[in-house]
Amino acid sequence: MLNEQGTIVGNGEIMRLAALIGLLALSWPLLMPSVTADLLVPGTTYVSYQYRVTNLDEHPDYLIMATSEIWGCEYVTIINQSNPGFGGGYKLDGFVIVAQPAASFDPQAFWDNRTGYCASSSDLIRSDMALPVAFSVNKSIGLERAQVFLKVDPGRDGLAVTPTRVVYSYEDGEQEDLPVGEGQQIPAPGRAD
Repeated sequence: MLNEQGTIVGNGEIMRLAALIGLLALSWPLLMPSVTADLLVPGTTYVSYQYRVTNLDEHPDYLIMATSEIWGCEYVTIINQSNPGFGGGYKLDGFVIVAQPAASFDPQAFWDNRTGYCASSSDLIRSDMALPVAFSVNKSIGLERAQVFLKVDPGRDGLAVTPTRVVYSYEDGEQEDLPVGEGQQIPAPGRAD
């Protein structure tokens, strides 16, 4: 048998080539989810969630932060009265809310090495809940924005994060205000049905 350079290919090389093709064919189903994770289904779009913490005044002794589920404190937003919201980012990432007693927060050490600071701070508490960055929706419903309202409750038993409601805003000016029910799942937009 001749290869593309016109040289004779032996049976051993043919067997190795067949094994490689077989291995690729078998591994394709395993690789496919990671290849298609960033692809949109035709006719859909991604909408980023925008989050707003509504009860910061109940916890003035804590510094509240939103961190990346994937990259940790490398990407962080400090949440306070002048900046109670966060959102955006890589659509397959998530947000994890963390809190630390404000008295023990060291801003210089934090900004010098955010990842190391978060890993070594023994009084930093993390929420068990990861909040999604974005979701896909059919373009035809005209959804522009998704604003989720949260309550946080840092304490000795951990950090509770509770979505209380979501407001969906549409291109035609209509808004849909939905409560978040038991189980803390953010409901889908009504027009998505």
